Amino acid sequence: MRRLQMGMWYGFDQNLWDNYGSDLINGLEISQYKNREQLDRLAEFCQSREISFGIHTPVLITDKEDYSLPMLTALDRVERDGALKRIEDEVLIASQYQADYSLSISTNRSYSKRSSLLEPANCV
Repeated sequence: MRRLQMGMWYGFDQNLWDNYGSDLINGLEISQYKNREQLDRLAEFCQSREISFGIHTPVLITDKEDYSLPMLTALDRVERDGALKRIEDEVLIASQYQADYSLSISTNRSYSKRSSLLEPANCV
């Protein structure tokens, strides 16, 4: 079966689903929710509709200004271990909520608010 997903970033929004959802959509991709209560609402919604979902990290984020991509290739062991821990925490949350996947992006340099998270130069 093909998978057609709708992005639902920054929190669960029933109105977004009501306005743009369709019987053809059988999955959601989520990212950057403010708290676990939003994840709980999303999980209940998906279970009631038999819709699967995946996570584009970060799944939880409290302040976008302070977020930086994990540096998995950092030369500094402490920084590299911290990046691995962040990804491990994300995968644990994905597992707890029975997400189909967890997509992580890492970088090999510091993220600047002026550049895009998805800019090719930022991705490893």
